[in-house]
Amino acid sequence: MFYDVVPISLINQYLYMKHLNIFIVLTFLTLFTNGQVAIQNKAGKWGFADKNGKLIIPYKYDHAFEFSDNLAPVKLHGKWGYIDQNDQLIIQMEFDAAEIFKEGLASVCINDFYGFIDSAGKIVIPLKYIDSENFDQGKAYVQIAGEKGDVGDRNTIEWIYIDKTGKKIN
Repeated sequence: MFYDVVPISLINQYLYMKHLNIFIVLTFLTLFTNGQVAIQNKAGKWGFADKNGKLIIPYKYDHAFEFSDNLAPVKLHGKWGYIDQNDQLIIQMEFDAAEIFKEGLASVCINDFYGFIDSAGKIVIPLKYIDSENFDQGKAYVQIAGEKGDVGDRNTIEWIYIDKTGKKIN
């Protein structure tokens, strides 16, 4: 994936875009992807700006990550969902945690169990893991219960790799 690069400096919670000679008040920003960046203002709300610093999605989200596969995970009223670059809700706000899409899948969490969805919001790998990392080179690192095999038993846990069908990779 290629990221757009904009020369910027962070100075005391201000974003200074040298080529435009402007300051934007914020406390955090993510990577530029698809010409947009998620930024947080001093009030703690998140929105998205283009590479010229113009706010294109207003500061209204409680949290946000960068766009990936044309979708960005955003949090509002305690739940995560996914928007497109026009700020249209594509995947409903139903998750307790959500990550960016990698290799066509995104890690999501409901009631402390993690699994993976596709870009249509369909659960393709069941939410049965204690924790998960994003896919990389066709595999994801997930945390499962130990020998008992009872996902609800968090006394013994281990990390394993799974493929995109959810099968354990040895």
